[in-house]
Amino acid sequence: MRATVLTCTARRIPQWEWMADSLLNAGIHDHDTEWVVIDAILWNRPEERRAEFAQATERLRGAGVSLVHMPPKPCRWQGPARLTKSDYYALSNARNTGLVVAHGDRIIALDDCTVVDSGWLEGHLRWPLEVLVAGSFFTYRTATVVFGRVLDGDPGPYGEDPRRKQEPEPTRINSGWMYGLDCSFPLAAALKVNGSDELYDSQGGAEDCDFGIRMERAGYACYWDPRIMIYQILESHEPVYEHSGWGMQQPVRRKPKERIVRRDSASHFANEVLAERLVLDDLGRAEPIGNPFSLFEMREVYQATGKFLGHPFDPIDWRDGQPLREME
Repeated sequence: MRATVLTCTARRIPQWEWMADSLLNAGIHDHDTEWVVIDAILWNRPEERRAEFAQATERLRGAGVSLVHMPPKPCRWQGPARLTKSDYYALSNARNTGLVVAHGDRIIALDDCTVVDSGWLEGHLRWPLEVLVAGSFFTYRTATVVFGRVLDGDPGPYGEDPRRKQEPEPTRINSGWMYGLDCSFPLAAALKVNGSDELYDSQGGAEDCDFGIRMERAGYACYWDPRIMIYQILESHEPVYEHSGWGMQQPVRRKPKERIVRRDSASHFANEVLAERLVLDDLGRAEPIGNPFSLFEMREVYQATGKFLGHPFDPIDWRDGQPLREME
């Protein structure tokens, strides 16, 4: 079985050297496994960014590991094709780009600014191909990392993944636990549900749980394995396009748009409306709402030609009806 480790980033300092060294420690070179990095910074300073990545991954390349480093596919929120006045957060678009270009049968999602445990890769690969797997994390505010190993660190108010206390042993779970920072799934499952829902883009949060739930509805059982560990280190985990993200306390220029949700009739960040619709209304739905394309077809075209299949962009933000051309 071939596997793809998929990392999406738009951070100035994604800590590639930490990640590359830890993947080497985890034995990525001993498996038929590639590392695909979808990097939005390549749109703005491609030569400098490619040089940084090449330097950080020199040991991986020397060990024969296949590496892909490229920008996301065209998007209404980011890059040269955007409809907004500046770039916005668009993680679903980046993840779908990775699914289009990947060569692995199993996709292993790994966030930036992380260090993987030495048994991390083996942990994901030990599971049968046809299941979804949620791994665990430990979060440091700051840490000392040497050759891809965490020597010590300050967890601050974060620390251990709270799911580990609820379920300390591997077990079958609800797929809402498929957190995107450390999980794996069959490429076939992702294509069957037409990828991550790009309607979540411009704001972050809930898109990974939505994706997991839809893959489970398509017939794939989900398992939690707390032995599969990553270490998330927040010291360079700065906001992405003024979206603060989990664990970040810095003030941001863009306040997330909000909508009223039914569970408490209160205003929440708008993406929760989509998650609520999936779990309360669209009980059998496995397809995304916001993908006006076939990811399978897009993948077929890209794998044959190296070009992305175009599709129309909705010029209106569903959250409040604002035209994207007006959004700063």
